[in-house]
Amino acid sequence: MCAEAMQKRVMNGSVVPMLEKPKHDAIVNKIDKMLDTFYNGDKLTDLELDIERQYLAVKYQKMSAYSEKTLSKNKTVWTISDLNRYQDQKNYRMIDFEYFGNSRPEFEQFDLDKALEMIPIYQDIKKDGKIKRAMTWLKDMPMLERGSKRCKMQASALITRFMLYQDSWEFVNALDL
Repeated sequence: MCAEAMQKRVMNGSVVPMLEKPKHDAIVNKIDKMLDTFYNGDKLTDLELDIERQYLAVKYQKMSAYSEKTLSKNKTVWTISDLNRYQDQKNYRMIDFEYFGNSRPEFEQFDLDKALEMIPIYQDIKKDGKIKRAMTWLKDMPMLERGSKRCKMQASALITRFMLYQDSWEFVNALDL
């Protein structure tokens, strides 16, 4: 795959003729998409991303409970990869920035409105009754749509990302503070 891609990619300072530029751009986009799929896998749907976030949140809670009280039911293996996915990082801190060309942490965009759209899907999966659905719609949704709970969630996400930036390669080494 790599050899075939390099035969089609313009290299060594060569310039593509203007008439062939759209074809060249299509080839570059296709190669970039294939490389991204190779290194990062297929893109997840919104539902799959939300399920992964919930799984990691429950795993983190179990790990925290095990560190406080050593019950065997809470024993889990929490890895650096789990931590990075829990923090929604695109590029992980232990990767050498020379390879990927970026020394600061990059985060996945978290859209709370998309997460709120998933609530009825989870209620369908759990087969919640009409009373439970009505209580969610009347009580929880307004708080998460425009209340102080929404502001606190967004503020905690921003503060966490600021703190993670202070631990990044760029902040520690490249800024030379």
